[in-house]
Amino acid sequence: MYKPSDFSHWKYWVLYEWREWNPYRLTRKVLHFAANFWAYRQILWNDQDCDYSCLLDMMELKLRRMGQHFEDYDIVMDSQRMARECRVAAELCRRLSEDNYLGKYGKIEPFMNVRQRRRDDLDYLARLIQRKLFSWWD
Repeated sequence: MYKPSDFSHWKYWVLYEWREWNPYRLTRKVLHFAANFWAYRQILWNDQDCDYSCLLDMMELKLRRMGQHFEDYDIVMDSQRMARECRVAAELCRRLSEDNYLGKYGKIEPFMNVRQRRRDDLDYLARLIQRKLFSWWD
């Protein structure tokens, strides 16, 4: 938050504070927070600090919501591509969180193959986030 000493004159500070705390904008922020809290309520309720699957669940939900936003609002030039990338990353998070790498007909595959598939999914997710994270915005 800015303080009056950050501005050269007090009237700029007052104008900034009015823009930041006007009733319309404050109401929109509170409603947006309530909607986000409602969307994340189940994940937050079941959150455990010692479990990585909660982090993956949260990332999955966030990536799915971002993908839906890019698809619905089509503000940027490559929004369909960005939505697809977010959905792929969300699917990878889901697969890693479920940790259910079964073979055909529900038979458990050899252990090394399961570990390799999990490692491949994690590597793909890490590369996708590393390459695309800062381009997912509108």
